[in-house]
Amino acid sequence: MDTKKRSLIILIIILSIVSIFVWKTEWFQRSIFPKRYWTEKVNELERAIKVQEFMIRDTNIELAKKMATIKFDIAQEANLAEMTGINSEKMIEEATKAKIQEMENLRKSIDMMEKMLSKKQKELEMARQKMAEHQ
Repeated sequence: MDTKKRSLIILIIILSIVSIFVWKTEWFQRSIFPKRYWTEKVNELERAIKVQEFMIRDTNIELAKKMATIKFDIAQEANLAEMTGINSEKMIEEATKAKIQEMENLRKSIDMMEKMLSKKQKELEMARQKMAEHQ
């Protein structure tokens, strides 16, 4: 095979590989197939929002469980401290701090997830507007 044919084959292979990567880029899909791109983006964001809402509900349930059982958990710690002869006041204080910290961490998680949800909802609204423009 002569050098020109070999060079042409290599060039075709390189162009094929590059075109495959370019084809899959968000920019290319948004520019060439905007209707399909924005439809897929809306579907993706709707799924992400459902997951985020589920996670918020689940974390709220976990927080409610912690709040409902904190007295029992602390009483259990006090009982254990009394049984083992450890300073029960100190153990109760540490257990109380730990339980309060757990609840604070859950509240912070909920706040963070709600902010993320709000951001996703704004992105969804923008994506729906873009999708409507390309109908």
